[in-house]
Amino acid sequence: MRYNWKFFKWMVIVGCVPALYFNFISRVSGWNDPCYPFFDNLLIWLGISIGLTLIMSFIVFKEIIWLEKILPWRKSPAKRILVEFPLVLLTTSLIMGMFSHSTYSQHIKSFGTDFYNSFSEYIARELSISGILTIIVVTMVEGVFFFKEWQKNMVLTEKLQKEAMQSQLEVLKNQVNPHFLFNSLNVLSSLVYSSPEKAEAFIEKFASVYRYILNIQGKMVVPLKDELEFLNAYLYLQKIRFNEGLNIQISIEEEKQALFIPPLCLQQLVENAIKHNVVGAEKPLSIEVYNKGDDLFVVNNLQKRDEPLSSTGVGLKNLTNRYFHFANVKPEFKEENMQFIAKAPLLMMTPKDD
Repeated sequence: MRYNWKFFKWMVIVGCVPALYFNFISRVSGWNDPCYPFFDNLLIWLGISIGLTLIMSFIVFKEIIWLEKILPWRKSPAKRILVEFPLVLLTTSLIMGMFSHSTYSQHIKSFGTDFYNSFSEYIARELSISGILTIIVVTMVEGVFFFKEWQKNMVLTEKLQKEAMQSQLEVLKNQVNPHFLFNSLNVLSSLVYSSPEKAEAFIEKFASVYRYILNIQGKMVVPLKDELEFLNAYLYLQKIRFNEGLNIQISIEEEKQALFIPPLCLQQLVENAIKHNVVGAEKPLSIEVYNKGDDLFVVNNLQKRDEPLSSTGVGLKNLTNRYFHFANVKPEFKEENMQFIAKAPLLMMTPKDD
């Protein structure tokens, strides 16, 4: 919200209203002093009215910006209304009071004493008119602000939904690609004969992975507890595939599991570690998932592949965008002491489902 040229023009138009009103009344009622022709009066009062309106609007505009910083509409709309309207009315009243003697003298010269019998009557009428105009202007300013915020939120929501759907599609594509399905079915076929109980558990976890991906469509955030259950199902499949080549340690405080993260966040971070590093019995990949306060960490030892797998580059970038659009925060990724460290904030809002 800025005091720009467009706003300035509107304030000039608003400032013309009192001058035109008084001069119209004086013209109809025949109150013009012969020494001050009609158009002279009109020019004088247009100058006075526009000048006062610009001064008041500038000060009030600064007050609104100040209030938006210390008492934003989103957090406490009721308090904002209780503070803003009395404040701006007090401001306009003080400004009108400062200039009232000068304007009253000019008013007597222009229209005589027929319109007002006393100074108190004059100041009461002036304050009433300025108060009404102030309320109208402030309502318009705040209305424009709300409309622009609504438009901005609509765009951000649409963008966030697109990012979420893109992420879910990317994960789904990874899970249904021929390589993943071939490995999974190959493991399953060997388990059917060697360990029927494990084969049954494998099928159950395999199904739960796809069920979760389908169930979270349209969700912006999900409870960390749900993500951990999904991650365990996903890791079960990976552990059977890699055996001793993959070590996972998960340590999340129970009370933090009620907080929220973007869907598939943990799975993407773990999959990123598996995808870009050597995983084998001779060089096991160790992944730790834990929290420090309201931050979630996924840390793995670095043992990069000699020939990196092809990657779309969507995963981490998509996750960063979703965090930023939804909560105005970003996850952090860095390589340090032969480790890749991913740090993702835990969110404290209620999830919104479409």
